[in-house]
Amino acid sequence: MRKQLFLIFLFVTLMARAQNHLRIVNTDGNTFLLYVEDSLMNTSAQNELLVKNIKKDTVNVKAVIENDKASITQTIYLLSRGKKTNDHEFTYLLSNKTGKLRFTFSSEKEYQTPPEPIVPPKPIIDTSKKYDNNILGHFAEIKNSKVTWFNNFPNDGKCQLPMSQAYINYFKQLMLRTHTDDDRYVTVDQTAQNNCISVNQLNLFLSYIPFEIEKLKLVRSSFFHLTDPENKQQLDTSFKMESSKKVLQDFFVHAEEYRFKTGITCEKASAENEIEELVQKLILLSSDTEKLILFKKTYTSYCFTTKQLIRILTVFVHDREKLEVSKLSYHHCVDKENFKYITDSFSYKSSQAEMIQFISKQN
Repeated sequence: MRKQLFLIFLFVTLMARAQNHLRIVNTDGNTFLLYVEDSLMNTSAQNELLVKNIKKDTVNVKAVIENDKASITQTIYLLSRGKKTNDHEFTYLLSNKTGKLRFTFSSEKEYQTPPEPIVPPKPIIDTSKKYDNNILGHFAEIKNSKVTWFNNFPNDGKCQLPMSQAYINYFKQLMLRTHTDDDRYVTVDQTAQNNCISVNQLNLFLSYIPFEIEKLKLVRSSFFHLTDPENKQQLDTSFKMESSKKVLQDFFVHAEEYRFKTGITCEKASAENEIEELVQKLILLSSDTEKLILFKKTYTSYCFTTKQLIRILTVFVHDREKLEVSKLSYHHCVDKENFKYITDSFSYKSSQAEMIQFISKQN
C-alpha cells in the first residue's frame, strides 16, 4: 500500500513539475507582442521570442503585430505526438502568407540550456592543432583560433563549378571546431556565402543545422550560389516538417524577389528605417557579446552601404566584435569601393591593419 501511495505521489509530483518552452518566430520579419494566457511576455516588440517554463500543455496564445496592430489568438498544444512531455522546446511560426495571421507548428526538440560561459571550455581532445594559425588554400585562414573566409564567388555572379573536395574537407575540419548551434550556423553560412556550391553540397551543409527555420534562411541566402539550381527539388530531403516544405516550395516560386538581398548579389541597400530598427534592437542589449549573437542571426536579411555599417558599428564598444561584424557584412555591402573607410570605426591601429588585410584577400 505504501509503495502504491509513493508511486502515485511521485507521478503527481513529476507532472506538477512538468514544463515546456515555446518559441514563436515571425517568418515575415515583423515584430510582435505576445500574450500567453492573457499575460504579456515581452514589453518591447520582437520578431522572435522564447517563452520558458510553461506548465500547461494547452495554452491560449495571442500575438499583436507592432506596425499594423493585426492580431491573432490561437490555442497551441505543447504535446509530443499527442502525449504529455517535459522540458521540450516547441517552435511555432507566425505568418501572414494567406492574408490572415496564423500560428503553424514547425518543430519540437529537447530544450538545451545555452552553454556557460558563452565561449565553451577547450575540448579534452583537441583535434584541430594542425589547422591552427594556418591558411587552408584559398578557402579560409585560421589565426589565433579565429576563422577568416576567402571569397571564391565569381565577380560576374555566375556559378559554374562547385566547391572542390579539398574545400569540402576543410569545411568539415572547421565544423569539428564548433561547439554551439550558433557557431555551426556561422561556419555553414560563411562557407556558402563565399563559394559556389552544388545542391548536394548545400544538403550536406543543412545536415549540420538542427532548426528547420534556420535551414530555410540558409537556402534563401545560398540559392543564387548554386551551380545546379535545376536540381533544387532535392533540397526537400533536408526538411521533415510539412510546413517547412511548403515554405521551401513557396520560396522556389518567388526566388527572384530575394535575389537583391542575397549575399554577394546585393545590389540595392536596405531602407534606412530597416537599418535603424536593427540598430535600436542592438542598443537594447547590454553587452557586445549579446549584440554580436543577434547580428549573426539577422545580418543575412540586409544589404548595407558602408555608411549604414559604420552606423551599426557605433553600438559596439570593442574592436573584437566590430571586426567580426565588418567581416560578416563585407559581402552584403553594395559599395565595396568605400568599404576601406570602415577602418575609421576601430580604436586601434592593429584592428585597422587586420581589416585592410581582410579586404585585400577578397575578390
